Amino acid sequence: MGLDPAVDEDDQDLSAVRRRLAAVGAEAGEPALAAHASGGKLLRAQIVLLVSRLGTLADSTRAIQLATAIELLHAGALCHDDVVDGSLVRRSRPTIEATHGTRAAVLAGLFLMLRGLAVLAHGPARLRRAVARALRDAARGQTDEALDLFETDVSPEAYLRRAQAKTGALYELAGRLGADASALEGLALDGVAAYAASFGVAFQLADDLRDLLGGPGLGREPGTDLRQGVYTLPVLLTLSGRHPGAEALRQLLSQGARAIAPSVALLRANGALAETERLAAERVERARAALGLFPASAVRQRLETLVGSILSLGHAERSAAWRPTPAPRRSAFPSVPTHDLFFLSALDGDLSARLAVVAERLRTELRVTLFGAQGWVDSIATATALGTMLLWLADLVTDATPGGGARMSSADNTTVVGSIDLAVATLADLLAKVPAAAGLGLTEALSRRAVRALAQLSTDPTCSIQLDHDDIHGLVDEVTAATVRCRAGEQPLGS
Repeated sequence: MGLDPAVDEDDQDLSAVRRRLAAVGAEAGEPALAAHASGGKLLRAQIVLLVSRLGTLADSTRAIQLATAIELLHAGALCHDDVVDGSLVRRSRPTIEATHGTRAAVLAGLFLMLRGLAVLAHGPARLRRAVARALRDAARGQTDEALDLFETDVSPEAYLRRAQAKTGALYELAGRLGADASALEGLALDGVAAYAASFGVAFQLADDLRDLLGGPGLGREPGTDLRQGVYTLPVLLTLSGRHPGAEALRQLLSQGARAIAPSVALLRANGALAETERLAAERVERARAALGLFPASAVRQRLETLVGSILSLGHAERSAAWRPTPAPRRSAFPSVPTHDLFFLSALDGDLSARLAVVAERLRTELRVTLFGAQGWVDSIATATALGTMLLWLADLVTDATPGGGARMSSADNTTVVGSIDLAVATLADLLAKVPAAAGLGLTEALSRRAVRALAQLSTDPTCSIQLDHDDIHGLVDEVTAATVRCRAGEQPLGS
């Protein structure tokens, strides 16, 4: 029996995406980063590639480009997640955090995200706006999770909304990118976006189950979320009183890491795990239903099979009904102290100072000769200043290793990582408002500086990676040159 041509095409295109991802990772001269960027199932890339074939105007080259971009964004976010979670293993490999340290992991994540934005800088403004929305939602979802650590009064509904933002947003973006590669519009675009968004939430719920139950390929010790105070849906279903054992679970959670095993046993026995599995399956069916407006085809079947496959990530074992020991109600276990994200507050002064340097140079050289309107200058100046801020933020992170003289705690590092992710989302929003060449020039210039900083860190882990005054002017010159090329009708660099 011969191979299904569609399946063969899928494999070829996905292999092309892996090669591109590995090549980007290799730009930093780190084999570990190349392996990190190109590893995993590449589910978001698969969605982009398959959705791009639902339409009649499929552009395979563009689909591969967009699939690479979203996986770069995701791979960068995973580097930052590993810092926040303290994860030493991912996909059965040591993480960048484990092998190269916290500062390198944060900078590597930033580099990958900037390279993803550089790829997407070629897209139309509407697509760049969709990227900005997805990154903003993902950053907010991650921020909400950080602010809710050890919080026992979060409702299951609030958790599902957070999962939609934290995980579903990038999946939905994958659907929209695939639609762009095949010129899908209207109801067809809405359908693939709904499919991918439901896919993302189902994946998050399945991953929640895996964290509690363990299983092959988990890459971390079961119960990691509980240890870190991330209370996922099975926990919140119980604490909300929808399953028995709320008070018993509160008491277990107050005992810390030693109560992980009995907590999981309680959730296994009281039906909360089974309900989470049912809700994941419900999201899978929503995803399949969203494809109903497309005619039956091999591509549609592959999309349906792909979303169904994530249910194998977590199989909640069912058992006989569990009867709780009566216990009096008491107030919720208080949450641990949290750190407010300071990107929009404490850093305003520094951002303003950098903006002044950038704006002065841009306005002096471009005000009359290039633009007729001040608005473009302001947007480019702000984006460029924000780009310099990203490296400044990365410089705040320190490796929390014993005897390493760390200046910050892990909680502080988490705050900085959250600020970087919010800043990247803000940068993506600004890139939708400037000429494509200017955005491409900025992201590529920042990427080169991130690579240079990674090389510095490999020889001197204590070095500063901030841009000095001359570096900022050099960055502005690169953005200016890219913008001038765009206005002169030249092809943007790297297109």
